[in-house]
Amino acid sequence: MLRTHRFTTTTAAAIAIALSAAAPAIAQDLRTPDAVDAASKPKGTQAQDLRTPDAIDASRPRTPTTDLRSPDAIDAANPQTAPSPERVRIVEVPATGFAWGDAGIGAAAMLALVLVGMGVAMAGLHRRGRRLPAPAR
Repeated sequence: MLRTHRFTTTTAAAIAIALSAAAPAIAQDLRTPDAVDAASKPKGTQAQDLRTPDAIDASRPRTPTTDLRSPDAIDAANPQTAPSPERVRIVEVPATGFAWGDAGIGAAAMLALVLVGMGVAMAGLHRRGRRLPAPAR
């Protein structure tokens, strides 16, 4: 009986705490700030344009001063505004004779080939130890 009484008391206390914590939460406005702003604005007679942005741009009158050429074509048409090509200086470095970097790459490649070959040879020559027949008694 004591065990049942303790369970009931604990359950009742937990429910009371949960309800007291939930009471202020019921009065909260759980809408996002944007939804609150949209609901508070007066709804007037606004005409919404449902056309795509491209259709809106196409319906606007174009000014005759709009230059539709690419920037490269505009620069080519105006030679005084076109930048002069920069001079490029090519410097040739004389070879010193022996390329140590190439020699190191070749030595590393040769070492790799030798190690791979030795691994293949060892795998192919792997044999079990032969058992000698037992001596006759």
